[in-house]
Amino acid sequence: MQTQLIKINPNRPAVSTLKKAAAIIKKGGLVVLPTDTVYGLVCDATNPEAVRKLFQIKKRPLSQPLSIALSDLLHIYKYVENLPNLAEVLAKKFLPGPLTLVINKSKLIPDVVTAGRDDIGIRIPDSKIVLMLIKLTRRPIVIPSANIHNRPSPTTAQQALKDLNGKVDLILDGGKTKYGIESTVVSLTNNEIKILREGEISTEEIFSCVK
Repeated sequence: MQTQLIKINPNRPAVSTLKKAAAIIKKGGLVVLPTDTVYGLVCDATNPEAVRKLFQIKKRPLSQPLSIALSDLLHIYKYVENLPNLAEVLAKKFLPGPLTLVINKSKLIPDVVTAGRDDIGIRIPDSKIVLMLIKLTRRPIVIPSANIHNRPSPTTAQQALKDLNGKVDLILDGGKTKYGIESTVVSLTNNEIKILREGEISTEEIFSCVK
């Protein structure tokens, strides 16, 4: 596979470029692009075959679940069973932004995405590129970091290219990412708040918001 690299302006993304990326994703292909945190490896979250291909390329164990990215808060209700009140509070405060909420998933998300678990991590990145792409594909996407498993998460297209050249269809080069650190992951299942990974948003900010 030959990987194409295209420059893209993160503040004014070219619609023609995003339509090309969306077409690849709809056909089950893989695209690398900048998010607000790090560069992400993207495929259609509703396509089990594409998701398995992503796992294989990243050399990520199938036992480690993926998160999905959506374009707005309204779509969260479609992909979760019940949205806890605390999740809604955090979503309205920090999304779009570097926060992943782990909530019980709906049946629309294939089990391969969540490693058979009943919950799913959900993101709404603060990235015009990502949000516009999701709207063009009209489906949720999985968006783990664009690197081989256990290697550093890339903050530039060149870093992602080193790991994934020849393994993905397209890399969108939008320069260095805004934060350069992964999202904070918060579990809200069983009416409990658990910080699974502290990222750009601190633990103190999370608990201060929900007091």
